[in-house]
Amino acid sequence: MLETINWEAFRCNDVNVFYDKFLQKLTELTNSCKIEHRAKLAKNKSISKPWINGDLLFMMKKKNRFYRNWRKSLLSTKLEVKYKRLRNELNMQLRSAKYNYFLEAVLIQNRFGA
Repeated sequence: MLETINWEAFRCNDVNVFYDKFLQKLTELTNSCKIEHRAKLAKNKSISKPWINGDLLFMMKKKNRFYRNWRKSLLSTKLEVKYKRLRNELNMQLRSAKYNYFLEAVLIQNRFGA
């Protein structure tokens, strides 16, 4: 790629003009060589919901595993019932954890803030 550049075109007496031309050409070459890639989400990304603890994460993984097994088993009714019970239990615990988190935050704010 560097062999194809006409370096004689850069000749001039002013250093600033030479620098501008060189920088422009370098930028063009750099942009032509860039490899575009997509950013992947981290597998273990942090959770932005502070009320979700380790137990809830474990239940989420267990629920997902039950769902996969249910789908693989050609929609077995026994596995469906187990999956739905676990899903409902998880949803109740998530709602409860979220409620308790905000309730505690309000109580702390009322105690110390106002």
